[in-house]
Amino acid sequence: MRTRSIIAACCLAGGVAAQSGSVEGDMLAGMAALRTSDHGTAERSFTQVVARDPDHAKAWYYRGVSRLEAGDAEGAVEDLGRVLRLSPNDANALIRHAEACLVLDWRDMAQQDLEQVLAFRGDGPAAEHALLLLGKLAFSAGDVLGAKARYDRLITLAPYNTLGLVDRGMVLLAMGQPEQAIVDLEQALELDPDLGAAYGQLALAHHQLGHRMEACAAWQLALNAGDRSVEESILIFCE
Repeated sequence: MRTRSIIAACCLAGGVAAQSGSVEGDMLAGMAALRTSDHGTAERSFTQVVARDPDHAKAWYYRGVSRLEAGDAEGAVEDLGRVLRLSPNDANALIRHAEACLVLDWRDMAQQDLEQVLAFRGDGPAAEHALLLLGKLAFSAGDVLGAKARYDRLITLAPYNTLGLVDRGMVLLAMGQPEQAIVDLEQALELDPDLGAAYGQLALAHHQLGHRMEACAAWQLALNAGDRSVEESILIFCE
């Protein structure tokens, strides 16, 4: 019986070793490393997969994601571009490719990716993510009307998208509409009280309306959430 157990154990060990050197084993190892942000191990594992199978779109995708999260935006663009050559309408790859392009300030390419997502995904998480990024892209370019249009569409699709509500609140502030901004920001904070960035924007909206007590209370909540940028406003307007 002991001899059989030893043989069985050896066979099992051999099977595991064989699996770890396979496409499936390397994919599992890469995914496990990616989940723990061990990007060096993740990249090596996915590299082994694509060396064996150059058309393995998921391995290219996850290596691109790992590279993006590790700060290698150019490497991410290369890998995610490979995914898009294999699967041109992969919404997740398009969004990640756009994010990498934005890191590199390749704004036109990022916008093309995001518009492509919306062209064949009119709703759902991919469309929401694309609209959020397009809104940020427009706002950062000074196109407040274009940004508001994106956020309006996003919140119509997903009324409880807290990031969209906060961002639209910022746009409304920029448009000189603090009352409407307060509505969005308070709704976002009701849904998620831990949105630290929203408190600072809420304070600005109340400050624009001359609501000193409300503004100071919101600035203090922003400071409590770790936003040190509001310290000067508290010093000037609240003490």
